[in-house]
Amino acid sequence: MNNFQIGSICQVVAIDGSVFRYHPHFPNIMKSRIGQLMGIDFNFDLMLSTDGSGRGAALVAAVLGQISD
Repeated sequence: MNNFQIGSICQVVAIDGSVFRYHPHFPNIMKSRIGQLMGIDFNFDLMLSTDGSGRGAALVAAVLGQISD
């Protein structure tokens, strides 16, 4: 099992990539598939990080995690 409590908090997934950014349907497809895998009680949001760095994506996730607490 995973180490977070489903339904208790919103998990933020920061994504860095041109497919997510420019493909018109890809973000919705990802949200749908993640929802299918994790179940309907899994509360999450996908955020685009446009700085071109995986470190930037991690930073976005960390900051948004602190803001939502």
